[in-house]
Amino acid sequence: MTKSDIIKSIARDTGVDRDTVTCVIENYINTVKQTLMAGESINFRNFGTFYLKQRAPKTGRNLMSNTTILIPAHKVVLFKASKEFADAITDVTTEKEN
Repeated sequence: MTKSDIIKSIARDTGVDRDTVTCVIENYINTVKQTLMAGESINFRNFGTFYLKQRAPKTGRNLMSNTTILIPAHKVVLFKASKEFADAITDVTTEKEN
């Protein structure tokens, strides 16, 4: 599902016009980015948490030139689903398999 699909779905389900939904989604995305760039995590109860994790420096391989390269320490954005959300996904996938 793309951002455009989400906007269409929300507009259809709520009756709010697409321009308003687009504005809300864009502001939501910007707020999430700014919060994470400030080093803070974002917790949505019963959904999950977006947070930053520091990765240690490590060595890697450039397969094209067969040389060792140093990958510097960096931060990555991670998402941890809440127990309720993870359980709901597990229930849906289990039902589809049966």
